[in-house]
Amino acid sequence: MASTYLAHIANDRREQSVLEHLDGTAGRCAGFASAFGAGEQGRLAGLAHDIGKYSDAFQRRLKGADIRVEGNRATVRGGRKLHNTIVEAKELRGGAALVVAALAAEGTGIVTNRHFIDRGYEDIARSLRDLGAEIELT
Repeated sequence: MASTYLAHIANDRREQSVLEHLDGTAGRCAGFASAFGAGEQGRLAGLAHDIGKYSDAFQRRLKGADIRVEGNRATVRGGRKLHNTIVEAKELRGGAALVVAALAAEGTGIVTNRHFIDRGYEDIARSLRDLGAEIELT
């Protein structure tokens, strides 16, 4: 299932996708720029103007997290309360992040595709238990 990247969420909770937003802006920019013979350049500028809205940090911020990215550092201030579910690790570091998020969330979380995490972290469960985590490998 493909994820929809959001550009805006209105106060009434209506959502606009990034694709809809960029396409609409590109059309308006092309219209303005065509007045001086630069319609295609205007369209391209409209498509590129908010390309950063595809970033994970923006998507999380739009959905309630307070994330500030400066260079190679991201500062995260608590967003919404997390609730556990079943999630899938798709690579090493992301899988480890899902484990940490599951530990911070309410309820019991399950992270599938454990082999990604095991590949890069020697006995991550033991390390987390040493910090006080309640974690079980199955």
